[in-house]
Order: sequence, then structure tokens, then C-alpha cells
Amino acid sequence: MIMDNLVEWATILSPIIAVALAWYTSKSGARDARKTIKSIKELADIQIRLLQIQLEKEETEAAIRHQQANEEANDSFRRMTSIDEPFYHKMERGTQIANERDFQQKRLRWLQQAKGELRELKNRLAKK
Repeated sequence: MIMDNLVEWATILSPIIAVALAWYTSKSGARDARKTIKSIKELADIQIRLLQIQLEKEETEAAIRHQQANEEANDSFRRMTSIDEPFYHKMERGTQIANERDFQQKRLRWLQQAKGELRELKNRLAKK
């Protein structure tokens, strides 16, 4: 008789206990998920800041190289009129300098665009 009552109570209580355990587990799982998401956002923020620093450094270097290429182009133009060397050498050197200047200018534009996209990404992450 006591055993029958015990079995009946166990039968009645086991689903309730199972539901309570499932609820507790899902609640703690959601808490863990929020912590994980917060950690991922913090890591993403650190990565973005690091990339911004690297891009700023590269942008500074590219600006310096672009300025140097401009100065070299101006110097080369002045030398073209004064140096006695074959014309095709002058033209070849002028083309190389122009290509370098164009490359550095494109690189600067790309770096500025990448910095803008990173800024936008950082803002979107901050809103969520």
C-alpha cells in the first residue's frame, strides 16, 4: 500500500519535476547564450578597433608614399627638360612614376573606404 502510494506520487510528480528542470535548464541556457553573445560583441569590438588602428597606419604610409610620388613626378618633369638622355627613357620613367602615383591614390581611396565600412559596422554592432 505504501509502495503503491509512492509509485502514484512518483508518477504524478515526475512530469512536473521534468518540466521544472527543463524550465530551469532553458533559463540558464538563455543566460549563458546572452553571456556568449556579449563576449562575441566585445571581441568583435576589439577586432574592429585593431583593424582601424592598422588601417590608419597604412593610410598614413600611403599618404606619405603618394606625396613622395607626386614630388618625384614633379622632379622628373623638371629633369626631363634638362637632362640629355633618350626621350624613350624619359617617357618610361614618367610612366613608372605616374603608375606609382595612381596606385598610391587608389590605395588611399580604398583605405578610406575600408575605414568608413568599419565605422559603419562598429555602429551597427553598438546598436544591437
